[in-house]
Amino acid sequence: PPAGSPAVTEVPAPSRASFATAAGLLVNEMQHAPEGLAASLLEIGTNALELDPGKFKPDGGPAAILYAVRLLTRVQSVARAMTGADDAAGAAGAIARARGMAPRASARRTLRQLSRAIKELLWGRYFPVLERWAERCMVGERDTASAAILQAHLAMLASTLPPSELDFRAVSTLLVAQVYLANFYAWDVDVDARRQAGRGRVAADDGLLVPQTEVLSLFQRQRGRLLAWLDAHPRLADECMEAIERVVSYTGLRRRAHDDAVARGWARVGANGRFCPTTELPAALEASARVAAAAARDGHNRWYYRVCNESVDTEIDIELGEFSVRRNRVQLVPREFGEFADARVALGGALDASQLPQCAVVRSTAHCEHVRLVSQRMDLLKWDSDPRDLGEALGWTRPYPGGLAPSERWLPAVLDRWRGMPRGAALTLPPGPSVHAGVAMLLLRATMTPPPPAGQEGAGPAVVVSRQVVAHASGRVEVYALESLGRTIYRRFAQTSDAASSLHEPSPESQQWVPTQPPPDPSRGAVLGLAPARPSLRVARNLANAPHL
Repeated sequence: PPAGSPAVTEVPAPSRASFATAAGLLVNEMQHAPEGLAASLLEIGTNALELDPGKFKPDGGPAAILYAVRLLTRVQSVARAMTGADDAAGAAGAIARARGMAPRASARRTLRQLSRAIKELLWGRYFPVLERWAERCMVGERDTASAAILQAHLAMLASTLPPSELDFRAVSTLLVAQVYLANFYAWDVDVDARRQAGRGRVAADDGLLVPQTEVLSLFQRQRGRLLAWLDAHPRLADECMEAIERVVSYTGLRRRAHDDAVARGWARVGANGRFCPTTELPAALEASARVAAAAARDGHNRWYYRVCNESVDTEIDIELGEFSVRRNRVQLVPREFGEFADARVALGGALDASQLPQCAVVRSTAHCEHVRLVSQRMDLLKWDSDPRDLGEALGWTRPYPGGLAPSERWLPAVLDRWRGMPRGAALTLPPGPSVHAGVAMLLLRATMTPPPPAGQEGAGPAVVVSRQVVAHASGRVEVYALESLGRTIYRRFAQTSDAASSLHEPSPESQQWVPTQPPPDPSRGAVLGLAPARPSLRVARNLANAPHL
């Protein structure tokens, strides 16, 4: 402007009027006299780093550092376009051929030096600061809003890199930022519902400090180059996919730690940007072939539905920036899963709301909730109480005492001496007598009132099913509680008629008892606890079977 521009008194500047140049457009000044501009930009970039407080906060020094990142990356983009540093096939290359963009020879040298200096400054000094802030927000504080801001600015560092300058650090940073923002940031730039009556359209959210369209544009601009780089570096592509899974699931950082699992093999599904573990690739290809074969038969609507829903277990879509497990978005493990002892053991200790890992729902039915833990390669299946009659499920329906076999006629005399028989208990026998001489087994059903947990009221009477093993010669009775865990029936030692006998001794089912042993004293019986049917949790490992893992 002829009257000049107001001086910048604070950073970030409250108005963009301060950045108007006396020579007109920024492009015009960079064409003809970039020397003074280059020195000022590099000085701003160097001085802003002195304001690093050690952690991110939305104002003060961090705000100035983020402003410097935005300023330097945008100027670098224009400088690359003017000097033709980018490939001719990219968007910046197309701008380089626009009329009036060619600088003078001396200015071209200055702009190339400026572009190299900005790259060294951004990746050598700014990148470690931003990544350290982001890691603290994600792992230490679980501050997704701040982490989204930092991921957007980390993506800007790689927004202008040509294919020749892409490496694992740049590619993994850009992919992690894309998928993290797709999962944890609410894009609203194209939502028509954001209107107020009589006031027109409401402005899109600017919480990233970068226009949403600019962030989406840089992902679109680099997408083809990223896919080509991933195809050319398959092992590093595996590490990139694992880095995405670790960061999005809050189980690790972009860089693989020494205690992280070895990266699985990943492969593209078809010619698009969908990636899945190689262990799931056959299922993905089979699903694609099945959908294609059914397209002509079922029509467009059914075909489109299958395309959107037929998927593998774990999938990362580079084109859309999605990380999904069976087409389900990632979420926190439901809090009730952490109440089971098996879950606490599998996940390494007690779990509170801030320690719950990320998961995706694999299947939800009337009796089972099946989730897959992200980046931990295990599944959790929470089952409700088993409504089945365990005796009928095992086939133990032979009546007692009417169905006793001749080799089991001694059983009533032994049970009469046992004082642990609950009142009103019903007994049934297995389909046939035991193959072990002098040993008999029964199934006991009794209505008992279990003791309530500490500080809670009792749940009332409940039916308890147990399996009894009776040794004829010794007169010893052992009781095993039958429990349905994940609809699989297990037995747990619950009671013995002779507490003096060591539990390390062989079971009566595998030992021939000596008739000369003294008869046990029924008064020494011990009850270790019977429990009614209750919800259960099953932990299933989800391991890769690739030969190199």
